[in-house]
Amino acid sequence: MIIDSISFRRFIYGILRFAPSIFMEKLRVSFYRKLGLKLGDNVKLAVGSMIDVWQSNVPVCLGNNIYIGESSIISGGVTIGNNVSINSNVCLVASKPSQITIGDDCLIAQNVIVRADDHGYDDPSKLIREQGKNSADITIEQDCWLGANVVILKGVHLGAHCVVGAGTIVTKSFPPYSVIVGNPGKLLKSRKT
Repeated sequence: MIIDSISFRRFIYGILRFAPSIFMEKLRVSFYRKLGLKLGDNVKLAVGSMIDVWQSNVPVCLGNNIYIGESSIISGGVTIGNNVSINSNVCLVASKPSQITIGDDCLIAQNVIVRADDHGYDDPSKLIREQGKNSADITIEQDCWLGANVVILKGVHLGAHCVVGAGTIVTKSFPPYSVIVGNPGKLLKSRKT
């Protein structure tokens, strides 16, 4: 049986992904650097976290002092600035050609989903899975805090210093210093006033 290079990388990462200890954390980071990912200094990938790099030419770039919590997944074109903390079970997904950009000093709580695409469903005579995807970039500027169980959908731009309350589903963009709550997310107040 011949094992292709992608299958071999998945096998090795399957072992590295769930092995605990600081040594294995450094080995996980080293593994991604060998695959060509741009990872800054002091990047920590907790047990079970994964950066999906199996598609070719999909940029993933992580700045300095990044923490990716347990069982979190980064997939597709994702750029994360410096001093960002991502808690457990977070999912950041951007299929080509969409991008997700997260600025410096952001805090992302557990169970957050940031998804830059969704499925087309306009033609009822076709299966949804055969109708392609709709995508739009997501930008979360510096010093934003996304509370637990937040969902950020395609095309959203959050200005700097925003706070998104727990359980909020954000379907549109908001200016800097916004406090956003609800489903769908609405402006509760500005942090400046």
